[in-house]
Order: sequence, then C-alpha cells, then structure tokens
Amino acid sequence: MLLMMKVVERVEVAKSFAKIASGIVAGVAASAAVQLRAAANAKMVSVVEREGGLKNRLDRVRKIAKAATDAAVHVATHRPAAPEPQA
Repeated sequence: MLLMMKVVERVEVAKSFAKIASGIVAGVAASAAVQLRAAANAKMVSVVEREGGLKNRLDRVRKIAKAATDAAVHVATHRPAAPEPQA
C-alpha cells in the first residue's frame, strides 16, 4: 500500500512538472511567433519595394489575364469549320 502511495505521489509530481513545462514552452512559442511575424513583415516590405510594389504586379497580372481572355475569344470566334466526314 505504501508503494502505491509513493507511485501516486510521483505521478502527481510528474503531472505538475509537465504542466509547468508546457506553460514555459507555450510562452516561448508565443514569443517566437511574434518575432517571426515581425521578420516576415519586414521581408515582405523589402520584397514589395524591390519588385516595384503590389500595384505594378497586379497590373501585370491583369494584362496577362486580359491577353489570355482575348486569345480565347479570338480562337472561339475564328475557328475554321470542321471538315465533314466522308461516308
């Protein structure tokens, strides 16, 4: 019976230690997340400045999409008639 009581006490101590450790890990993870977000935001700012801004990239994508749309319309409206099958 005494052995069981000692085992239960050790299990309780282990649970408490696990709770403390998880709290520490969660705190460190939250701090790391804040630092990573700041670094990612700084990197995005430098990329946007280097590549001419998001507006220029959006305009380029729109031009490509319009060209693809115009090409699809042209192909659909200027398709040669299919040859009739010979019997």
